[in-house]
Amino acid sequence: PITLPVSAAVPGVFLQGNPALEMAAATNQDGTLNSAANPAARGSIITFYATGAGTLAPPPGNGEVLPLTLPLPVPSMGASVLIGGKQAPVRYAGSAPGAVAGLLQVNVTVPEDAPTGAAVPLQLYIGDFVSQLALQGQPPLSISVK
Repeated sequence: PITLPVSAAVPGVFLQGNPALEMAAATNQDGTLNSAANPAARGSIITFYATGAGTLAPPPGNGEVLPLTLPLPVPSMGASVLIGGKQAPVRYAGSAPGAVAGLLQVNVTVPEDAPTGAAVPLQLYIGDFVSQLALQGQPPLSISVK
């Protein structure tokens, strides 16, 4: 027998481009891809996608394609987001409409007091469980903010 650790959630945000850069695959409020050349404005809404949210309420069926209308399953432990260490108001955190169960869509407002730059740290929390953290010598998961 082997003993393996089990966690109630292991949130992981999907990345874009070079995985070594750890840029979240986020879209800006106007639908464009967030990048250093196309940063999100403070006060605007960004959308990103993740997985590993743990149990959802109500629980979807395995492999179920979810409807395009609300309400949709949401993380039982709740979701919160930090951008540059500042609390980002979560507008929606739940199953992605029209996607297979397990894909989490997160819409947040970039805080007015968020730092600006090409690589502003982004952290998704499901309950007390945080999304990928930077390994030693690697950049943290980030978005671009102007």
